[in-house]
Amino acid sequence: MGGAFAEYVKVPATVCSKIPNNVSIVKMASLPTAGLTALQALVTYGKITSGEKVLINGASGGVGHFAVQIAKAYGAYVTAVCSSRNADFVKSLGADKVVAYDTENIHQHNGSYDLIIDANGNLTYADYKRMGKRGVMIGFTTMGHMFSTLINKLFGNFPLIQFTVESNTNDMQTLAELVAQGKVKPQIEKLFSYKEIPEAISYIEAMRTKGKVVMQWIDDQNQTVSSNNLTNVPF
Repeated sequence: MGGAFAEYVKVPATVCSKIPNNVSIVKMASLPTAGLTALQALVTYGKITSGEKVLINGASGGVGHFAVQIAKAYGAYVTAVCSSRNADFVKSLGADKVVAYDTENIHQHNGSYDLIIDANGNLTYADYKRMGKRGVMIGFTTMGHMFSTLINKLFGNFPLIQFTVESNTNDMQTLAELVAQGKVKPQIEKLFSYKEIPEAISYIEAMRTKGKVVMQWIDDQNQTVSSNNLTNVPF
């Protein structure tokens, strides 16, 4: 889950699962960290149940686009927060409603939700209390925002959870099954070769990605890595 770019890595079997047949390795490689974060935010910590209203802030990014699909797979009514230019994208993922932050101030939004998932990291403690019954924080935009939210959480009574994602085979298998069933589809916006790692990092840091960005260990980005001839490959 952490570390540096490497062509090969050794990990324990307890953090691996098997790639479904006929799903590309590139797509599955984009899944684990962001997919696990979305799954655990919604299921492990968010305790999502069918029929609930869920707000996902940062719905078009790496974690967010998985969160939209997973929430729908669990039977939720999903309101997605993203820019206007990504509205059609998140709708294609299954979002029932879109709040465009460039046309509506999310800090003044008065919707009512059972669960709020903040994948963008800019919601305040007051935002959670105003809009939701419970919330899960995935990140923060600034250190000041982090301290402010955590201090308010410490002295408040709103059920707000911050967590660090942990890889495990059961959750990895759940993600693999959702992909195999077509309920979750990794969306890859851009591929970079290993020679373009700095460019890939800069692209991600611009915080305008739609879906996932993938770095692959081949020279030609037009090459396709497929698992059509592979069975039960761990990811």
